Amino acid sequence: MTAPRKTIVTVGGQQFTVWAGPAGVTEVTKDAPRTRMGFRRVSLTSKNAKAAIAAAEGAAS
Repeated sequence: MTAPRKTIVTVGGQQFTVWAGPAGVTEVTKDAPRTRMGFRRVSLTSKNAKAAIAAAEGAAS
């Protein structure tokens, strides 16, 4: 089993963390300091998430 890959990218002035495993991107999160966990999940179908995934894939290659 391989560990998930974590890539931090900035899109439109916001910082996103893209989590990817062997099957591809599993989750996109962004900082939310006022929440209990400190982050917020972003829907994979949103415009920002798609841009973050593209930026992370570009940084990985």
